[in-house]
This record gives sequence, C-alpha cells and structure tokens, in this order.
Amino acid sequence: MGCLVKGVRKSAVLEQSLFRFTGGMDQTKKYNAEIGKFTGLFNRNPEYAIRSPARVNIIGEHTDYNEGFVFPAAINRSTHLVAAKNGKGQVRIYSTTYNEMSEFSLDKLKRSLP
Repeated sequence: MGCLVKGVRKSAVLEQSLFRFTGGMDQTKKYNAEIGKFTGLFNRNPEYAIRSPARVNIIGEHTDYNEGFVFPAAINRSTHLVAAKNGKGQVRIYSTTYNEMSEFSLDKLKRSLP
C-alpha cells in the first residue's frame, strides 16, 4: 500500500508528515531531494508525493489468484512518485535512477480493451 501526501509544500508540517508516512529520516531526505528535483525541472511545486513499498513473495509466486497460499514480506526498497497536473494533456516523466526524461501525449494513447 502506497502513501499519498496531497498539496506538497516544503514546511515543518511536510517534514513531520513524510517522516510518519515513510517511516524514517532516510525516506524524508529522499522525498526532499525528489521534491527539489521536481521543482528544478518543472519550475513549480508538486501536488502529490507517493511512496509504494516493495515486497517479495517468500512462497507462492502467482498462486494467490488461483486459491493458493502466499507469504509476502516487505523489503527496504520502494518506488517514489512526485507529480503535478500540467493541464496540457502531455505526460513528462523524469527518472532519477536513469537521469532521463520521457514524454507522451494522452491524446495518442490507444485503449487496449473495449
């Protein structure tokens, strides 16, 4: 389950919220760095900060939806997303891992299911 913080602003309240939601100072520092990167790239503050913790299945990979047993466990990895609407129908994604920007238009997406 991910954590969502709406209306992201750099403040003491944000610091406390991120510490509580992310579980520690290391995650808060990561969020602050990501918020700074977002602001630098897009010249505005993000509206959302989302963290999705990672997990592994100790046993039962792909069996839970076949009425089998699973034993998931949380690990110390997570995916972070910092985002804001731009009102242009254009999605711009920047990866801090790969230091690359990708763009696509929402108008050009094709629906895969009817």
